Amino acid sequence: DEIVMAKKTGPEGLNETQVAERLKQYGLNVLEEKKKNELLVFLGYFWGPMPFMIWLATIVVAIEGDWDDFGVLMTLQMVNGVVGYFEEKSAGDAIDALKASLAPLARVTRNGNVQMIEAKLLVPGDVITIKLGDIVPADCILGPGKPCEVDQAALTGESLPVTRGEDDKVFMGSVIRRGELEAWVAFTGSRTFFGRAAEMVNKAAAEQKGRFAKVMLQNTTILLTLSVTLCVVIFIKLYSEGIGFLEALSTVVVILVACIPIAMQIVSTTVMAVGGRVLADKKAILARLSAIEELAGMDVLCSDKTGTLTQNKLKLYDPVLVDPTLKSASELVFIASLAAKRMSEGADAIDTVIANSVAEADKPRWKEYVETDFTPFDPVIKRTEATVQTPNGDVFKVAKGATKVVLEMCANKADCNDVVLGANLDLANRGFRSLGVAMTKANSDEWIFKGVLSLFDPPRHDTKQTIETAYTMGVDVKMITGDQTAIAIETCKNISIGTHHGGDPKILDMKDFLAAEDAASRAEDAGLAAAKEIVKTSDGFAEVYPEHKFRIVELLQMQGFTCGMTGDGVNDAPALKKSQIGIAVEGATDAARAAADIVLTAPGLGVIIDAIITARMIFARVRNYVIYRIACTLQLVFFFFLGCLIFYPSQYYCTKDSESDSISGSAFDDCSGTEDYESSDSSYPYYYPSAKYSFCIPVLGIVIITILNDGCMLTIARDHVIPAKAPQSWDLNQLRVVATVLGVVPLISSLGLLMLGLNCADGLYPWYASWVGDKVPSGYGDHYYLAYEKLTTLMYLKISISDFLTLFCARTRGPFYERLPSLPLFSAFLFATVVATLVAVNADIYDGTYPMEHISVQAACFVWGWNIFFFLVQDVCKLAIYATFDKYNLFQEKKVDAELLARGNPKQV
Repeated sequence: DEIVMAKKTGPEGLNETQVAERLKQYGLNVLEEKKKNELLVFLGYFWGPMPFMIWLATIVVAIEGDWDDFGVLMTLQMVNGVVGYFEEKSAGDAIDALKASLAPLARVTRNGNVQMIEAKLLVPGDVITIKLGDIVPADCILGPGKPCEVDQAALTGESLPVTRGEDDKVFMGSVIRRGELEAWVAFTGSRTFFGRAAEMVNKAAAEQKGRFAKVMLQNTTILLTLSVTLCVVIFIKLYSEGIGFLEALSTVVVILVACIPIAMQIVSTTVMAVGGRVLADKKAILARLSAIEELAGMDVLCSDKTGTLTQNKLKLYDPVLVDPTLKSASELVFIASLAAKRMSEGADAIDTVIANSVAEADKPRWKEYVETDFTPFDPVIKRTEATVQTPNGDVFKVAKGATKVVLEMCANKADCNDVVLGANLDLANRGFRSLGVAMTKANSDEWIFKGVLSLFDPPRHDTKQTIETAYTMGVDVKMITGDQTAIAIETCKNISIGTHHGGDPKILDMKDFLAAEDAASRAEDAGLAAAKEIVKTSDGFAEVYPEHKFRIVELLQMQGFTCGMTGDGVNDAPALKKSQIGIAVEGATDAARAAADIVLTAPGLGVIIDAIITARMIFARVRNYVIYRIACTLQLVFFFFLGCLIFYPSQYYCTKDSESDSISGSAFDDCSGTEDYESSDSSYPYYYPSAKYSFCIPVLGIVIITILNDGCMLTIARDHVIPAKAPQSWDLNQLRVVATVLGVVPLISSLGLLMLGLNCADGLYPWYASWVGDKVPSGYGDHYYLAYEKLTTLMYLKISISDFLTLFCARTRGPFYERLPSLPLFSAFLFATVVATLVAVNADIYDGTYPMEHISVQAACFVWGWNIFFFLVQDVCKLAIYATFDKYNLFQEKKVDAELLARGNPKQV
């Protein structure tokens, strides 16, 4: 029986040999995850709606025997699949690495030494210590001691914590709500209750669906619907002009593939995964990838005082002696130290400072007193209590905790009430924390108040500057503490919270607030409105219990704030879950870390501010990419749609499609004497069989644009950005208007260039044809013309370059030259545009319906100049639309608090 075997382990724990044997026998204490076959995962990227469309086009061109297009489409399919697989794998590896850094720890006794190890290394028979806030790391049998309360709702469905004592079993995954006990590990890994409940195994893998996923889905759906609708119209138009069903279908499918943002989810996830690694380097580990979006938009941060705003290094100052029998201050410190848990590591901060303050002369005597029972600190009872046996066998109790709480227990309360409360108030006004100390007489239950210890936790050296920085970033920092109001006010003064009022910071006493709120009845709108306003305008909250944090977050969220909440205890978990950004501070309990969205691995508020700055940079990259991708989709799909419906090449070029073939205004108005341009032995003037169809670009040209676009987009994850000065939001309507403007300008320029190109047809001879065309043979005058096949190539280059230039416009809110692009992004842009240009000036694509012929270097330079001119127009339009938004506050989901931004710079207030 493994339970019997486990309990055979003595208090000194297992030795290294036993651990090695059992680790070999039972394996690691982890739940085995069903690993996916990597080959099947890879093949999955070639199956789905988008890959299916590419397969459809590939099959169609294969049936037609167009093996050039077949090869290109297969290449596109492979590029999309391989890029998607490796980018998602990279993102997944980043998330796995971050989760691995959150591995739970266990306090285990081995070889007589207490040590912290990774919970996965536990074996049956290990002796561990579990206390308030711990997540039980394996199925365990509790040892002797005072019963503890265990929350196992996630396992058994019991809504309330249950009491468990000696010889009771506690399950892996349950949470210790109260108490502290030693326990023997009985079952580990998949042999635990948690491991056997298969449906529980996957709960940690379920990613919360934040607004990011919803925004991606919404934008993709809109673009997909628009693209499909317009492509159906294009298909009908092509088919009605006599193009074969399969050929028209393959062309439209490829246009659809180019227009639909295939890589939007992949690129966005990659950007955030790369950002997650950056955050981890800054000591902020993401438990949920989409938390980056919420962190970038956070405008209220409720921060714990102790350890986050302060050093969490308490110092003991001159105590106040109350009991006249005490001979010295060192005697009061000695008594208080008896109520401190004696641990070599992991001890409470207050216990540690008191134990370390025992006078050297008293330390031998301190070691002679034996602790027979101990009640650890609990946020509800607000004290610790120890039962101690003296060397001569007498037994008495010692308590230390909140001064008022301890005073209420004592029989001499009436005699010392005024002195104690006066000392307590005086210490609080000076920013000190008071700690009441009481003890019973030997073998008695009558408590006697002994005195008040004064403790001080000084602010961290960088807290004041960090808070001022937070204000300039539009983040309102509200302090939360369990200390008294007077202490909270004094601390806020020292760190510039609430000092902009000109008086004392506005600190809300939660005890009085909740009592008043209950009395006013929460059902009344007026009462609720008042409560929300009070919480909004308060600079901090005092005498806060963990459950109060939930109410604070709730009232702030009701007013539209994106709220961050820090916490470290098990009772903070509900508030951490309720807030949009739950932040488990350094040293937080396992339960708090499990509930949080972000886990800090370094102390202080500065880590959070660094994380906010980084998150805003990541969000900016994702938002810029979404604007760019929407703009490109609109440009492409509407160009092919309008180019197909508005322009008829047969009205400009001879096609020899019928006897009535004639071109108005052309030198060859009846097209007589023209020869087939595609024939190798033909001579000028020409007719063009492909001009009888609506204008389009061959499949190969569209695929090349798509491949180069995909490669360029992936580098946006490492682009240079400037973090926004204010909390960020999607501002979806604004985003879509900007994207539409950025798409319309190059669309107009594309349609304009197409119109100019068509007017350069044989026999029309406009004056500007010399910029893009070829000189006619001698005997036809000093004229220039642009062959229809070359016009197709000209438009291919135009669309390629304008797509890439749009990225440089979308990546900044100011002028495009506001900041330099990153080296990877610029290198990808350079490579893509050079390849597109080389294709245009060198390649001939003999497509059956839409052939392309290389253009001159001069024509390519003209296209570049045309694109650059309209790129500058595009950038000016962008500046104008953003200026309009800012001036009239249009389409803003959140209004920027100018007064808050000015707090960091007092001269602006």
